[in-house]
Amino acid sequence: MAIALAAALILLTALSILIRDTSVIWLQTRALGLISYALLFLSLMIGEWHIITKGKGGPNLIRIHPAVSAGALLIILSHGLSAVIDNYKWGRELSLPEYLGFSFSDKWLASLSFGTLALYMLVMVALASSKKGMRTLGFSRWKIVHYLAYPAFVLAYAHSAALGTDIKNSALHYLLQPLLAGSFILALDLLATRIAGTYITLSDHVEVGLAAMFFILLIACSTAILSDARDAEFRMAELHEQSMLQLEAANTAGIAPELDEVTYGHTD
Repeated sequence: MAIALAAALILLTALSILIRDTSVIWLQTRALGLISYALLFLSLMIGEWHIITKGKGGPNLIRIHPAVSAGALLIILSHGLSAVIDNYKWGRELSLPEYLGFSFSDKWLASLSFGTLALYMLVMVALASSKKGMRTLGFSRWKIVHYLAYPAFVLAYAHSAALGTDIKNSALHYLLQPLLAGSFILALDLLATRIAGTYITLSDHVEVGLAAMFFILLIACSTAILSDARDAEFRMAELHEQSMLQLEAANTAGIAPELDEVTYGHTD
């Protein structure tokens, strides 16, 4: 598997170098980003489903868990590699610390670093989950390292929501935004149900009901937060528009107005 992974990355690197100065590299990076998030979500869901159902619910999906996880890691590595090689959109503008995910000087770089830090965590999980890694660590320590998959997923979600071009701006964003939000809520829902089941013995019916309750609560909380955020955005947009009208009127009259910081500028 390691040899296949290395060969695939070498092939992708060669391909990316050929298209690095064209818009194709940008499309490739975006496509790999969407696929990597989907595979990471699927990997997490298979693990959660197996634990919650104790391996007795429906098809035995845990058998494909290692392959899905390896595929997710491969595509995530490919996504990062494609972005680094990119000489068309923004890759050439980044410094080495920014490439490595250790720069948090602004929101954009922080969101970029979230993705890189998620990759580091997933590499640690993959190494720990190899046969040699599990023998070396033992079950207890392996389990602790394996829990890094959860913060990695949260960081991957934050990275995707903040920087995803197709999620934010493309014609597909009407479909991708609810899918992204829904996947995150579902992951939190199953994790909360699993934690509750760890401390309280639950029947299958109660567990399903608890999962449904958590899901509804998370949807309600997310809707309220998004509603408040949109209201704030609309208010800022109105203030900005008012300031533009004031500035235009002042320029017409030959007067330079003193615009309040809250009213004009600093709207990020």
